[in-house]
Amino acid sequence: MSINDVILNIEEKHFEILMSYEFSFNKSKVWPAVRCEVLLLLSKKNKKFLKAKQTISFSKKIKTILNKIPYIIKYNPYKTHKNVNALAFISTNNFVKADNVYINPIYDYTFELFNDQIISIESSTTANLCMPRKFNGFKFYDLIRINEELYYKTFGRIDVNANRKMINEFCLYVGEVFNLSSSEISFLKRKVESICGRIKAFSLQINKLLNIYNPKIIFVHCAVYGEMNSYLINIAKKRGIKVIELQHGNISIDNIQYRIQEKDLNRTRYSEYLPDEIGLLSEYYKQYVSLSVDTPVLGFPFFSKEKEKSRSIATYSDIHSNFLYVSQWVDNDFGISFVIELKRIMGNEANIIYRPHPRENLLLSQRNKLRDANIVIGEENNIYYYLEMCKYVVTIHSNVIYEAISYGRIVFIINDACSSSEIDKNLGVWIDNPQNIKDYLVNKRCQQNDIISFYPDDYKRRYLEHFKAYL
Repeated sequence: MSINDVILNIEEKHFEILMSYEFSFNKSKVWPAVRCEVLLLLSKKNKKFLKAKQTISFSKKIKTILNKIPYIIKYNPYKTHKNVNALAFISTNNFVKADNVYINPIYDYTFELFNDQIISIESSTTANLCMPRKFNGFKFYDLIRINEELYYKTFGRIDVNANRKMINEFCLYVGEVFNLSSSEISFLKRKVESICGRIKAFSLQINKLLNIYNPKIIFVHCAVYGEMNSYLINIAKKRGIKVIELQHGNISIDNIQYRIQEKDLNRTRYSEYLPDEIGLLSEYYKQYVSLSVDTPVLGFPFFSKEKEKSRSIATYSDIHSNFLYVSQWVDNDFGISFVIELKRIMGNEANIIYRPHPRENLLLSQRNKLRDANIVIGEENNIYYYLEMCKYVVTIHSNVIYEAISYGRIVFIINDACSSSEIDKNLGVWIDNPQNIKDYLVNKRCQQNDIISFYPDDYKRRYLEHFKAYL
């Protein structure tokens, strides 16, 4: 049985068991939010990578927020500002070099309109949640969520030793379901115990922060993904503070976090750990959100502004001969082979740009292969720079698909397990190999699904009207 078969089987067969097992400990002092650590352990062939990249110690991550929040409380010049009505918790992903280019500007636009009323806190509230939800086709799902007793029993009274028996029982159960080895179960226990200490420290610091500012609303990055954000949301809601998540990327059918209530039988409890609303980039994404939250469409101001800016910096005169390959860092060898073959098929008249993923570090040998094939390596962080220059975009399951289509570009989507599960089949031109691209262009087929108005143009009006009651 493949790893994906295991996950799908767990999703259907064991989901409610895992949820009910969590609720059965409602008299205990603590119950930790356990998420993808269990699933990470299953990816046997990626152990070396995971050890180096994804299992960075929690202690280093939590020190970030514990150090930053007291500093903000003590020294922030806005702490006595009478007009501060909102706090924004923006998580950074340490593995992505260009986060400031894509994620933060969505929040920055809110600050641009209401800059005298919002304090931005760059924290690690979701430090462990920023890991990719796919790695070589492997799915990461949130299978276990916290419950209301968890918050009441943990705040200020966390005792790992008193809960060690409960933690052991649960980890043994998870080990049985996921067929974990004894060493993997021991590793999971250590992770769970470390979370207990984080819960207490995090809750205390958040309460201190909210006592000082008493905001009307808070913006939370990746709010529905659980873990420490669940505590932040729950604390804020109990204080009557409105919690808003601003969409930062693509939402597809594969993001179970946005439709988990389809399986959650205890929706009243679960809603206490969800944001009040998720501000969407486009009407298109509503079909993939089935949570009991409001989903206003606010638009994507960063896209609209960068599109205008990039028009003045395009360097190739004839975009009709330009191809942009947007790489996915999970398998750059595949992408390099693909573009080299595409160059051979299309000939010298085609200009091909290989744009590495921000997490992707090309080896010297890989760079030499691309240069020998006369393929440009796109080092510019701003993806819109390349969208302005190229008529054709090739990728697997990148968020760039939506932006490229909104640019009016023809997007070729490579058909594989990731793209077929994440991307709507009605978007783009689906291909299996580079020859399909040549056949498509020779036959002079036109794109039938150009959704140039994918993102609403009146984003400024939408932001102003939506937040005027609070900011």
